[in-house]
Amino acid sequence: MTEYTFTERTPEEAGFEAVFHAKIAPFLQSVEDERASTSKKARLVVIIGVSVSVILAILILYFDLDIFLIAVLAFLTYTGAKFTFKVMGHGVNERLADHIGPVLCDFVGDASHIRSPDTDYINVYRAEELGVVPGFDNANLEDGITGTWRDVGYKLSEVKLTTQGGSNNSQSTSFKGLVFEIDVPVEMPKIVFLRERGLLTGLTETVSSARRGLERLTFPDEEVEKVYAVYTDNIAAAQ
Repeated sequence: MTEYTFTERTPEEAGFEAVFHAKIAPFLQSVEDERASTSKKARLVVIIGVSVSVILAILILYFDLDIFLIAVLAFLTYTGAKFTFKVMGHGVNERLADHIGPVLCDFVGDASHIRSPDTDYINVYRAEELGVVPGFDNANLEDGITGTWRDVGYKLSEVKLTTQGGSNNSQSTSFKGLVFEIDVPVEMPKIVFLRERGLLTGLTETVSSARRGLERLTFPDEEVEKVYAVYTDNIAAAQ
């Protein structure tokens, strides 16, 4: 039996330990028990499928039928097993997100959770234009949160961006992570944080849209300066 615990480590987490043990831990335990039961059922389905395929294969060989049928049976068994595991696990993952998201939002206060936001929930095209995310062809969003913090509105979502191309028109992931949209209560200049990288990448970024028309800003935090090169279109206002 798995024991689920949570230890508060930062001031922002104060009070969450009690919430975790009251509202989340019991649910996680029930899901774990359900997942174990589902896994057993899925394995049973696969064993039955493999057994049936083996029996049919023996009959095919015995009656000297086309060997191609054996290959078809093997393929169907493999794809059927994958599909079974995927379908049986999908419902559990959805329930986890649907339960934990609202609990977290309630703890944070003035926030709401949506499991599958529309593609325009976060303006990823604007994020691409600003150089926050790389170029992409398709966007998929999950687990959106909308709320306010100190009277400032925000949105965030887990975003997966993919590009499509190549000789076989294959799909590859160009970005996967959290994207935030935060309201600006006062007029602000454009400020871009770019990770410090190698010389060749740095030279490429000097002509990219993310850097175009911007000046280097010395950020007043040594730890940030070690990781990011910061640029802005108005140094005085940014400071």
